[in-house]
Amino acid sequence: MKRLILFCLISLILTSCKFEEEEGPRIKCMQNLKQIYFALEAYANDNNGNYPNKNDFLGLKMLVDEQYLKSSCLKCPGDKETINSSYRYIGGLNKNSGKNSPICWDKKDNHKYRDTIFGNVLYLGGHIEGYSYEKWSQFLESTSSRKELKNRDHQP
Repeated sequence: MKRLILFCLISLILTSCKFEEEEGPRIKCMQNLKQIYFALEAYANDNNGNYPNKNDFLGLKMLVDEQYLKSSCLKCPGDKETINSSYRYIGGLNKNSGKNSPICWDKKDNHKYRDTIFGNVLYLGGHIEGYSYEKWSQFLESTSSRKELKNRDHQP
């Protein structure tokens, strides 16, 4: 009986450790994206409804440089490699671009744990969605082509 109780306690501890390892960084990442959303909204309110016009780190850095956002919000806790920013950002959008347009999301491998791949996406309407497995891959494929088009739009 004591072994059974001990086994149950160890199982609970291991389960909570796994939750902390996988879910903790995802939740903190979502909080970072929410802070990025608030910073984008404040920036747009001060700039005629326009969000920063540079892509990726340069666009997010504008929010930090102009004190709309703390630099610590640019680092996803699941990302162990990136130095500047853990997030992708499409610059040049504005408040009229559509609430269901993605504006900022995790870099590809931010949330890669064992055999689980996951990513968070911030939409202009302020909502954040988490995608796993195939849906995350599909999202990344669809945004890479959109991002390439957006990059061409910003070239002189």
